[in-house]
Amino acid sequence: MADICPMCGEKFGFSIDKVKIQGEFVHGRCRKAFKDPDGRKGIERQKRIEEKSVYVKGFSMPFGEMVELMVKWALASIPAFIILFIIFGIFFAMFTAIFVSTV
Repeated sequence: MADICPMCGEKFGFSIDKVKIQGEFVHGRCRKAFKDPDGRKGIERQKRIEEKSVYVKGFSMPFGEMVELMVKWALASIPAFIILFIIFGIFFAMFTAIFVSTV
């Protein structure tokens, strides 16, 4: 079950913020609206959210495809390393020019 208020559709921040009314958890600020007759619409919205939720319990991947994926990740990381190397080189050159005194 998702930690989403059936009235406003927002996630709960802290457990202190939750109030249990009629078997459902709502925000403290949504308590008054939940007791209204229109409050049942919020419960229906929560049920629709839960129906659309996806829970991954596990996945299976053949060894060859796993190796192929890891090789692609390794190749994709090369441009990122080049960019980081250039950025660090620029910072190193700037700090070297600032802090190393020329005699």
